[in-house]
Amino acid sequence: MKIIPSTGLNRRQFSGFTMLEIMIVLGIAALLVTMSVPFVGGLFNENPIRDMTKNTLLLLEQARAKAILTGRIHEFVIIPGESKMIVRPVSSVSPNNLPASGGVESLSVGSPQISETQTLPVGSTGKANEIPEEIIIEMIAVNYLEKKDLPEAVVRFYPNGTSDKFTFIFNHGKGEYRLIRLDMMTGLADFEVDPAKFIDNQD
Repeated sequence: MKIIPSTGLNRRQFSGFTMLEIMIVLGIAALLVTMSVPFVGGLFNENPIRDMTKNTLLLLEQARAKAILTGRIHEFVIIPGESKMIVRPVSSVSPNNLPASGGVESLSVGSPQISETQTLPVGSTGKANEIPEEIIIEMIAVNYLEKKDLPEAVVRFYPNGTSDKFTFIFNHGKGEYRLIRLDMMTGLADFEVDPAKFIDNQD
């Protein structure tokens, strides 16, 4: 009798995956996706409180630098009604925004005045000037006077590196608060994140 060798392979090699194996693989994949969601989401979602803090500090530093470099007073301006912040050279004296030193003669140092309409927006996209809609402004104090309800809150920086007294408190409704303040003698800004320390930091 002639014996023909079998060419068939083990049936297990053709049976594919069992249902249990597929469920295990899908479970692992689902776990990996769940773990990656917070990280991936953080790459695309902006943090309003962080962005507001960063942009405010950036604009304050630019106003100070422009005042020193140009020899002219520059203003950091918050416009609550338009939800924006700008930096501009000083252009006029208003009753609410006299220099901290009280001297009108200090408005210009060897440079002519320019129109108040010539504002200096910051950032190629303008986003550094925008106040995110999630941000809630709690207080804007300039030289110890509340300015939150005025059309503009103006903080002045002087060519000698000094500035107005400025305290700015805001939050975004999720229990996160920020206080930004200026050192009048140096015109430098810092910030505080612990609301329990806000009262002390306003002095």
